Amino acid sequence: MPLNKKETEPDQGLFVLLLGPSGVGKSTVIKELAQQLDITYITPVMDRPLRSGETEKVFTSPEDFTQREQLGEFIAVNHLYGFRYGTPRALIEQILANHGVAILDFPLAKLNLLSDYRQRGALLTIYLLPPSNEELAQRLAKDDRDPDGIRLAEGLEEIKKLQDANLDHPDVDFFIINYDIHATARQIKQLILSD
Repeated sequence: MPLNKKETEPDQGLFVLLLGPSGVGKSTVIKELAQQLDITYITPVMDRPLRSGETEKVFTSPEDFTQREQLGEFIAVNHLYGFRYGTPRALIEQILANHGVAILDFPLAKLNLLSDYRQRGALLTIYLLPPSNEELAQRLAKDDRDPDGIRLAEGLEEIKKLQDANLDHPDVDFFIINYDIHATARQIKQLILSD
């Protein structure tokens, strides 16, 4: 059933961040949401070569990345596993100005870089948790993204810190356990539509 205009065009633009450890399913949930809602995935610019079959990211040379960073084209630059990922400022501002919904997977540790969007009332942050630590390890092993175990170790450490704080983090609006991609996407859709 198609969504009505009210459901696909919020009263103001919204910047949705999906947070969580590597392998929890952020990208897969975003793809599912894109089939249900009129949202724009913010394609990060990165100096990491594209993986086989990867189309949702934009590769640029390290030199070009540095130049774009110096020109202020990114609202945030994340250094992950030896590469840089830049979040493009102009596209996000355009989407918000047009009352659209922008969505991006983003690291919890870098949320402070986006405090301006929080102050403007345009930010919704959702942290995805795996059903179990074992499930997270299986997901990372499945596509061989973590041959040395660094991503799993960092993810488990982040989850433990959040659990030790009773899942209370000042910059996280909602926590969702990602048991099932479709159910998780439905929950996030409701959060977006109610915001």
